Amino acid sequence: VRLRQVRMDRRTSEAEKQLAGLRAQGALLAQLNGRAGLPEIVRQPGGRDELTLITSHPPGRRWRKMFGPEPGLGPTDTLTAATAFAAAADVALTLTELHANGASHRALHPAALFIEGSHCRLRDAGLAAIPAVLGEGGAGAHGSEVDEAVGWQAPEQRRSAHAAGPATDVYRLAAIVYHTLTGHPPASRGTPPVGATLPNLPRDADEVLLRSLDADPARRPGIGQLAAAFREGRRALSLGGGT
Repeated sequence: VRLRQVRMDRRTSEAEKQLAGLRAQGALLAQLNGRAGLPEIVRQPGGRDELTLITSHPPGRRWRKMFGPEPGLGPTDTLTAATAFAAAADVALTLTELHANGASHRALHPAALFIEGSHCRLRDAGLAAIPAVLGEGGAGAHGSEVDEAVGWQAPEQRRSAHAAGPATDVYRLAAIVYHTLTGHPPASRGTPPVGATLPNLPRDADEVLLRSLDADPARRPGIGQLAAAFREGRRALSLGGGT
């Protein structure tokens, strides 16, 4: 299982918002009941000033153990890339479920993704239903996983809390996949196409992946379009060719 807890030692507006957010996340997960790879609620013990959210932990191996990225290593091979695209498409379906229910994860990083067979599941609901704050999803958000979390922070999470939302999930998932496939994180500007290291990747899928990394959330495609690009990439790489 996995535990998340908010306890108010002092009753402040910020503490009350965080506690209300965790309660809302618990209600959302209870409503979704493990659909589309989301964790299931085990228990929600708490009182007036605290709540502990206990959720099921997914089986399988972490994304990084399966695919990387690993510091200092170059791009992944074609077969591994095809498998990573399939796993990312599975994650996109989970995010689609969250988005359809008015929530967004906003804290995706490789340590939070677990692969078992043909499925990739989320370890937790991230920041879903929890009020957005400036700098969220980065340093201090995941304890011992701080370094991992910082690398996937979307630009708007560093600029304006009000801009964080479904497009943030698109960026973070695309950034994980891009780094996995190329061996380096996306650049702040002028990110090279994935096709430079994976020539068999279809141009359309590559273009969608790059648009998903746009600094402007409004210019990114929706999560459904990104999922379709992942599926297209998997098919082409599995066959060893692309157009």
